[in-house]
Amino acid sequence: YLHEGVDPIAIARATLQNLMAGDIVAGGSTIPQQLARILLMDEAERYQQSFFRKVREASLAFQLSQRYSKDQILEMYLNSVYYGNQAYGAAAAAQTYFNKDVSELTLAECAFLAGLPQAPNYLDPFTNFERAKQRQRVVLELMRRQGYITEQQKALALAAPINLVRLAPIGMRETPHFVDYVRDLLQERYGTEGIRQGLEVHTSIDLRYQKLATEIARAHVAAVGPGNNISNAAVVIIQPQTGEVLAMVGSVDYYNVAISGQVNMAVRPRQPGSAIKPVLYATAFDHGYSPATVTWDAPVSYPLGNGRLYTPRNFTGQFYGGLRLRAALANSLNVPTIKLLHALGIETMLEGARRLGITAWRAPASEYGLSLAVGGYEVLLIELTHAYAILANQGKYVFLVLVTLVRDSVGCVLF
Repeated sequence: YLHEGVDPIAIARATLQNLMAGDIVAGGSTIPQQLARILLMDEAERYQQSFFRKVREASLAFQLSQRYSKDQILEMYLNSVYYGNQAYGAAAAAQTYFNKDVSELTLAECAFLAGLPQAPNYLDPFTNFERAKQRQRVVLELMRRQGYITEQQKALALAAPINLVRLAPIGMRETPHFVDYVRDLLQERYGTEGIRQGLEVHTSIDLRYQKLATEIARAHVAAVGPGNNISNAAVVIIQPQTGEVLAMVGSVDYYNVAISGQVNMAVRPRQPGSAIKPVLYATAFDHGYSPATVTWDAPVSYPLGNGRLYTPRNFTGQFYGGLRLRAALANSLNVPTIKLLHALGIETMLEGARRLGITAWRAPASEYGLSLAVGGYEVLLIELTHAYAILANQGKYVFLVLVTLVRDSVGCVLF
């Protein structure tokens, strides 16, 4: 309330602190500056640590202060600032952490929430409650110094219990990773400002499949995990004829920090193992081979350079002589598969994979070896599932579909 969008004293103080520390340890941004950064800068510019960004931020903050009253700016800020756990704005934060309307919050709860925007991840009360509680003490002390509350009110607020309610936002409860992934797609297309203005989004998700996939993943990890050092799993289900993603399980527990549960393993690169073999065989069938083509499962070695050799083995440790490609694939034999890649060429397999929707292999063919045939190079689960869906669709390519309809806040169809 005491400046025109920029606080020169705060900037000078932050500059001095940064010079003394030899790093950026303080910012000195006012609320209009933070609002300008949130609403008027794109993602790339917002996080730049540059002099020019700070100048532009200050200019925008000054313009906001000329156009809007202090109360209007504060209202916009409180409706936009991030409180952690996908809660944007004070109303969303009240729901996310306390399952209350803002008007129902106590002084203790208000002060608790007021501290979170400073560092939402560091102060996440679900994982760092004591840090968030310490920040609440700072907020209450500042309120006391400014005369907004008495010492007695401060003491009562500090003594009041903070009863957090882990209530996921609507849509996050059953499909948290899918919601995160779709939000990223929408932000890429419409920008942060477009999303904040309100979108009505229809998706391809089918909660029956989602529930089933989650249950199966958890049951499988519980059954085989303890003896095999397995703690997590991911699932993607795609409708082959339409490309619609019906289920996406990124981890068995979104809120389990021990397994990095919020990381969506459905869209993280992982070695596919023998699951990649059908991609190679499908490519071979497009280049003159057939399921009846005869191959030889016999010992073979390939030079790797520096006098080293690559000598593939089957999982069984045996060789099976002459057999048809259909038998080699059906039995997931490594040696005939690697021989097939050697004959076909790595570039040909990479092209075949791209035609089946796999984009993770972007490096030149020279960067890949024959272990490509047996899953030695990472792919995304969603892309591998997409490839299988295309095979199940008789080889007819369909695009992945996650979003089926988008309307803006007044009902106009955007997509």
